[in-house]
Amino acid sequence: ISDAVQVTAKAFHTCALRSGGSVSCWGKNDSGELGDGTTESSQVPVAVAGIDDALQVAVGQDFTCVLRDGGSVVCWGAATYGRLGNGSDTGIQLTPAAVSGVNDAIQVECGAYFACALRATGSVACWGYNQYGTLGDNSTTTRITPVAVSNLSDAKQIAVGVFNTCALRQSGAVACWGNGNYGRLGNGTTSGSSLVPTAVTGLTDALQVTMGHNHGCALRANGSVVCWGYSYAGVLGNGTEEETASTPTAVSNLTDATQISAKSNHTCAWTENGDLVCWGQNNVGQVGNGTRTNALTPTTVVGL
Repeated sequence: ISDAVQVTAKAFHTCALRSGGSVSCWGKNDSGELGDGTTESSQVPVAVAGIDDALQVAVGQDFTCVLRDGGSVVCWGAATYGRLGNGSDTGIQLTPAAVSGVNDAIQVECGAYFACALRATGSVACWGYNQYGTLGDNSTTTRITPVAVSNLSDAKQIAVGVFNTCALRQSGAVACWGNGNYGRLGNGTTSGSSLVPTAVTGLTDALQVTMGHNHGCALRANGSVVCWGYSYAGVLGNGTEEETASTPTAVSNLTDATQISAKSNHTCAWTENGDLVCWGQNNVGQVGNGTRTNALTPTTVVGL
């Protein structure tokens, strides 16, 4: 891989979007999530079949989706819970298949067993697992084809966690829905679910939102970052550990961020000077600072 323009990963597989519009994936392939027409796992990248016009790639739990030039979305891998959005909820799909009724997408994101697409109109469509209201359609009914998120017509970016979703609105506000345990929704509650979008408290100037396992973070217009949810291993970056923040709390000593990304229990930010800083769980070195000690506040990735 020497021509990648985007890379994304989940628990057991990784995919790269290449400059010509093709996609290559590697890792676990029991459900066909690598998209090469087989169920053979691969330790090196393999080409996704029939994709030469991709604009973005997203990976979920045992499945993968691609936004194609023109606005359509295709997915492949495990069909359980309708996560492929093609009308099926059983078996596996070894090569890309079209998501039903989506032809104007500008972003696609995958959660554990569901996915969402941001449409050019500012609305959001989601499909798949919905027990906690992760699809935002005011129900807990699993959907095998896309449904519209309720009361949302001005989104400009979306982010998904394991069982919850957030949207950045044109105004700079952020709205979240789904599983609200541990303060994941940032709306002042620490339990229950929201079946429709609910505003993150006090956040009006966000430029980007990202979601981890039990937390969310937003990049603000002034370069600061705020996070909310469960501070397992310091993932909120505010110096605390094993605490819950039901509303946004400032990440310590970070005032010049330009991009953020969260995964299960750690978060990273790209800063104006080109440094990458990370914080949170570090048991296998995921913070990149040369140690295996959890980082409760941002720490610089070594040599990058």
